[in-house]
Amino acid sequence: SKTADIEKILVYGAHGPVRLDIVLIQN
Repeated sequence: SKTADIEKILVYGAHGPVRLDIVLIQN
């Protein structure tokens, strides 16, 4: 089976806050 985990990470860089959407897929 396949499972998908989605993590939303808010990163504060030199140009302000940036949201990164990371999708991890495990078979």
